[in-house]
Amino acid sequence: MRNITLSRDDKYLLAACWLPKGILVVETKELKPLHWIPVKGKISALYALRSQDKALFTLRDQPKIGILDTKNFTIKYVSLPEPVEDFFITLDEKAIVGSLRKGKVLHVIQWQTGKVLFEGETPGMPHLFSAAFWYNKGHFYFATPHLGRPWITVWQMNPWKFVTKINTGGAGFFVRTHANTPYLWVDNGSDQIVLIEKRTLKLKKKVLIPGKKVLHTEFSGDGKIAYISIFDKKGALLLLDSSTAEILASLPASLPVGKYNFRNKERRYLLSSLGREVFMGKCWGCHHQTQKAFGPSFRWIIRHRKKSQIVAQMIDPAKVSKHLGYKRNGMPQIPLNRDEIRALLAFMEELK
Repeated sequence: MRNITLSRDDKYLLAACWLPKGILVVETKELKPLHWIPVKGKISALYALRSQDKALFTLRDQPKIGILDTKNFTIKYVSLPEPVEDFFITLDEKAIVGSLRKGKVLHVIQWQTGKVLFEGETPGMPHLFSAAFWYNKGHFYFATPHLGRPWITVWQMNPWKFVTKINTGGAGFFVRTHANTPYLWVDNGSDQIVLIEKRTLKLKKKVLIPGKKVLHTEFSGDGKIAYISIFDKKGALLLLDSSTAEILASLPASLPVGKYNFRNKERRYLLSSLGREVFMGKCWGCHHQTQKAFGPSFRWIIRHRKKSQIVAQMIDPAKVSKHLGYKRNGMPQIPLNRDEIRALLAFMEELK
């Protein structure tokens, strides 16, 4: 089995398989297999969309993307420029970001048509499964390690562009972050954890247990605690404060590898997590998540107004405030792009 994903309505678990090649559909209440869908090719990864009843997969050995309808379980194929080894789905779910193991280019591809929207040179295959996402000053970014290379690269999303390459001092496998930590947490094959400040991209390193390899970082659901694997027969699972990187506890473990928090790995929560970062950057001065401040709380807004009204007020607060019955407009005109608005709405939905 390669990986699993959940359909948008949570009714089906979809498992991408290599032996034999295909997709197994399992109902989630009693975990009973329902359908076997043969696939002529080795699936790279399978991910469900959250905006449509579809799941996307690419093939390692064929230049195609498969579009699986998660209602009737039919597959439509779209041709790609080359086979895609690893990919993730963009925040607006209109494209995929993919790479080829032996290739030197990162592609942003419109999955419905196969049209290439952006290409960037990437010496060394990006490990896009472990890419980390964050928001800063009006733009969304991701960082990815490169297999066998002593660096990570940072990219801006929509508009797409390469930002920088950061030498981490050794070849690692993972870049992880959370809305509640100021850092990208990177392993580099040594006894150090590499911390990169998301706003400035400044780097610092910290030895956790001398001589013992740091391998993988994961966060608690609220992002306050970082869990780090110390990969050694006499290793440990370390718990660190995600703001200060101070060790809070050490749990003995033999050769611990990956550990994943469902909320942090499930795609449906990524946009709301980024929305929290937009909220803290542009809305927090006047609004609180759940309590009234200068303006109403985000929870009150999402419970009492239509999404169309919320979006309209974000775009033109002076005009919409009159429509909502306010005698005067107290909300300033704050520049917000479509991705910021989409992220803020997702964050509001989580507060219902």
